[in-house]
Amino acid sequence: MRHIGLDVHKRDTKLCWIYDDTGEISGRATVMTSEVIATIQALPGERCVVLEVGAQSWFLARALMSLPQTQVWVVDAFRARRALEGMRRGTKTDKVDAEGLARLSLEGRAAAMAVWLADPLTHQLRTVSHTRLTLVRQATALQNQIRALLQAEGVTCRSADLMGRKGQQELALLTPTLAPVAAECLIQLRDSLRFVKQQVQVIEQRLTQLVQAHPNGPRLMTIGGCGVVLAGLIIGEIGQITRFSHARHLRSYAGLTPRICQSGARSQLGPLTPGNRNLKYGLVMLAQHFAWSQHFDQTRLKRTYYRCLNRYGPNPAKVALARHLCDIIFAMLRDQTDFAPEVLAA
Repeated sequence: MRHIGLDVHKRDTKLCWIYDDTGEISGRATVMTSEVIATIQALPGERCVVLEVGAQSWFLARALMSLPQTQVWVVDAFRARRALEGMRRGTKTDKVDAEGLARLSLEGRAAAMAVWLADPLTHQLRTVSHTRLTLVRQATALQNQIRALLQAEGVTCRSADLMGRKGQQELALLTPTLAPVAAECLIQLRDSLRFVKQQVQVIEQRLTQLVQAHPNGPRLMTIGGCGVVLAGLIIGEIGQITRFSHARHLRSYAGLTPRICQSGARSQLGPLTPGNRNLKYGLVMLAQHFAWSQHFDQTRLKRTYYRCLNRYGPNPAKVALARHLCDIIFAMLRDQTDFAPEVLAA
């Protein structure tokens, strides 16, 4: 087998390959990144390719996995960097890093550092969900800018949603009352907001199609307050549930577990640990919608939420509810079952 290390950059890529029978470097090459796939495809025999996580890695990995007799490992950049530092002899170059990645494969250490690669449907869900989040944030920024412009002119818009029909009608009525420069800026901002709203509607239609095509999409939507948007975001970020051995691992991945500072008999909880911010956002929003729903008021989950709400406030209560929902989602995806509110009943 030929073990190949790739040090990928935007323009060019360093290749180094080693045969497992000799353990010696058998070849080095520098090729354009766009020609990496054709170069590796031309190499005969079985191949094991190792590359670090990066902007170009996902595309290359998916393309290389389609090649016959090719095994691909995309390794965590932090862990790989620590391993490569132990191999170097004072010199860090792209060729040395490519050789180090090839030796990680030769020594069988690449599999332990590998990260999970999303399947095509999950990758599409992530892309569409992230695009929608970006467009929604742009719409929010435009609405804030419009309100700031109106306040600077001494005018107040009563509509809570400027993207709605009433909001657009009120802005059209307020435009002639402003100074010429302010009116021109308001028109441009209003047109931009209308365009972004149309783009959000288009991307949500695509998201609906992907969620319905995903086997876990309708299953996750059985949870109260979980619609197409949240289902697509959560499923896309979780991916295959089998990569999490326990529910607490999924909570940690989502960044919903508090930091623990312990010394002897003293233990103190701190802020939440860093994690997947998109998954954390989706689970907290799901917890907020679930808390608003009145269909599950007689369940243990809602009573626990209200106790935490009265004791710690709304934000800690939503995070605590998000942790419980995270455990429920883990069980649903693991056992391939729908949400069963009767299980949560007293």
